Amino acid sequence: MRLYKLKKKDNSVFITMKQPFSEDGIIDDEYISKCKKFADKKANNEKTRHREHRNGGTLIRSSSQIYQDALEGKLAEYAIYDYMKKNGIILSEPDMEIYTKGKWDDSDFELDDLKISIKSTKKNGQLLLMEKKDF
Repeated sequence: MRLYKLKKKDNSVFITMKQPFSEDGIIDDEYISKCKKFADKKANNEKTRHREHRNGGTLIRSSSQIYQDALEGKLAEYAIYDYMKKNGIILSEPDMEIYTKGKWDDSDFELDDLKISIKSTKKNGQLLLMEKKDF
């Protein structure tokens, strides 16, 4: 796997080397089950529910959209975890703790002193939205 630096211009960041998607494996059924349970707790418990909209946003997400987003994100974490494990890089398993509303972990993985945050998008997704105040 080759990594490429992002290009910065003004307050924007651009991907410099787009890569076509190619399947590298299948997520284990055990991981899928864990991710479904996690997403259900995030979407259907008022105390731990993901926020309904992003900072400054106006689109209100339904419980099913919150579930879908939480599931997709956690599956992406497990895909990276499994890929790294198969390539001899040992990471802790993704955090499945359910935090109270408005509280977040500070990274998805740590490797030595490096904090790693995993971001996902759908097959035809073109946007990677990160809110400046969150970083």
